[in-house]
Amino acid sequence: MPDNLWLVVQLAIGLLFLRAGLGKLSDIEAFLKGVMSYGLVPEQLLPAAGASLIISEVAIGISHLVGWHLIVTVPFAIALLSIFVLLVSFALKHRPDVPCMCFGGSTADSVSVRTLARLALVLVAELSLWSHVLSAHAVSVLNQTVRDTFLMLLTAVAGLLIVSWILALLGIGASKFQGSWVRL
Repeated sequence: MPDNLWLVVQLAIGLLFLRAGLGKLSDIEAFLKGVMSYGLVPEQLLPAAGASLIISEVAIGISHLVGWHLIVTVPFAIALLSIFVLLVSFALKHRPDVPCMCFGGSTADSVSVRTLARLALVLVAELSLWSHVLSAHAVSVLNQTVRDTFLMLLTAVAGLLIVSWILALLGIGASKFQGSWVRL
């Protein structure tokens, strides 16, 4: 795959992680209550766990958006996504009513097959990006023209929208279209 396509994948993942972290930060109290509903984090550790997750997601997002320290952040993102896949799988089997909390503190969305499909897609993309980082050290937006960077960001957003719509149209995990890339 050409470097520019790898960069589009990298930017799309960066946008998702940044959106997830900032969404949680915007309503931290609701996010922490949602995390508490999973019953996996002791209440006294909840603020530290929540802050660690938010900081991690924002850092991963920024790293992917600028191509900074990907050799460290991509494996960390793979580990985090793998944990999320395990947590969502567990929740789907044992507690399907827990809120997703993927992009903030909203409890309107419970974990679903769509959540698991979204995580699996992002994990596969991140694993693919990891192979590129190892072989060619991913391209940084800092080495691109402003025009090229803007076009690649637009392509990344368009890709996120398309995947979101495909998941919605296929009815994966939801009975109706919810039409927002942030719910990808």
